[in-house]
Amino acid sequence: EEEQCTADAGTMSTDTSSVELSNGTATITATPDGNAVVPDGYVNAYVLTQGSGLVILGAGPEPSFEVTEPGDYTIHSLVFDPNTLDLGIVQPGVTTGFDVFGLLIAGGGEICASLDVAGAQIKVEEEQCTADAGTMYSSHPISCLSGGQATISAEIGDEPTIPAGYQQIFVLTKAFTLTIIGASPTPEFTVHEPGFYRIHSLVFNPDTLDLSVVQPGVTTGFDVLHLIEQNGICASLDVHGALNLVIPGWICHIFNYSRVSDPTAMIEGYMDEFDSYTAFEDSFREDKLDINVYPNPTANTISLATEIIPQETLNYTVVDVSGRVMLSGQTDVKSTSQPTIDLSRLNDGTYFIRFESEYRNFTKAVQVRK
Repeated sequence: EEEQCTADAGTMSTDTSSVELSNGTATITATPDGNAVVPDGYVNAYVLTQGSGLVILGAGPEPSFEVTEPGDYTIHSLVFDPNTLDLGIVQPGVTTGFDVFGLLIAGGGEICASLDVAGAQIKVEEEQCTADAGTMYSSHPISCLSGGQATISAEIGDEPTIPAGYQQIFVLTKAFTLTIIGASPTPEFTVHEPGFYRIHSLVFNPDTLDLSVVQPGVTTGFDVLHLIEQNGICASLDVHGALNLVIPGWICHIFNYSRVSDPTAMIEGYMDEFDSYTAFEDSFREDKLDINVYPNPTANTISLATEIIPQETLNYTVVDVSGRVMLSGQTDVKSTSQPTIDLSRLNDGTYFIRFESEYRNFTKAVQVRK
């Protein structure tokens, strides 16, 4: 009489039906129910499969496996005689549990072995990203260049969430384009040019987001966001950041920003109104540095009504209607708050006075009448 096959894989259970990837990996385990039958010479191994097709990914002596992607997995018990079932025929990613079962007596084959086809099913979920950059603000968002530089800083508004293994750094960008200028472990930077700036918080895992790809002056915050989103990287960038405006000394002299009640709102207004720092400064020049001359008409001397910038050399050129230069010189802005120009040598007529300095360029018409 033919010997009966007593091998029985038994059944498997799991304490949790789902686990979540953490830093790109997850360990899934199952527990034998203790009802396996392992005849002499047989061994009890465990097989990991994926999906409803039970594609075999691996096998081992313990019901514990590490996986690196989300999906539906099953851990099976397998009782077999290594002399009759050669697991070398299994091609991971190709051979299925059904292929193996078909070789066994219970599956219509001839080999005495047992596979727990149902196994312990475990769902591996996508890693939930809890990284949060929080928000940033600046309590002193307007700075004046002094000696060719200014130090700008920001403070933390909403607290960041920094998971284990993650870190927070601060990124300095040009406010309009988010072009990255630098990064620092503290939210403080020294800049050497006037402009609108943002200081951002970035929370990331150095193992998954390689910041060496950032080229200062080329890479933007939008590029970093695209990299994060396209590759499913868990990281967080405070895109708005803390706005800072750095202005040259001559603007600081003309306009006392320290008296503004809400400087951040004012900067945001400038951001809405202009598309670059250059546009802002040009508008400021036109609005604040205009030169009015009086009396006009005049018989002898005209006075200049304008903002006086310390150390400014304001050159002037007087031309007639045909473009001939009649007078030229510099206004004495260093010793008086009311510069004047003597036109007594000119004949009656219309003249144009061109004013030029490193800060401004205006032309005014004046009538001379004796």
